[in-house]
Amino acid sequence: MSEPKFWIGDKLKCPNASSDWRDVTVQDGPFRVEFLRDIERSWGDKPVYLCLLPNGTSILIAETALRSYWVPCPGEHREARADGWEKLEG
Repeated sequence: MSEPKFWIGDKLKCPNASSDWRDVTVQDGPFRVEFLRDIERSWGDKPVYLCLLPNGTSILIAETALRSYWVPCPGEHREARADGWEKLEG
């Protein structure tokens, strides 16, 4: 399996404070992404990746469709990922 990467201009989605989803455009890249198996059982057969941002922040991303990535949002992980997403937005 080839390692997925995010590039400048790619569209990502992440949850905001009200649990709605919003588009985020990548401002810096490419990002190195590592494949993780069985990290979120609730996502079923969707692959889940660990995305290592250039600033050192790590966020979890589940691939749900071609070139479309979503962030799992269990409450205990949301704060850790929020900083990385804010930096992506520029």
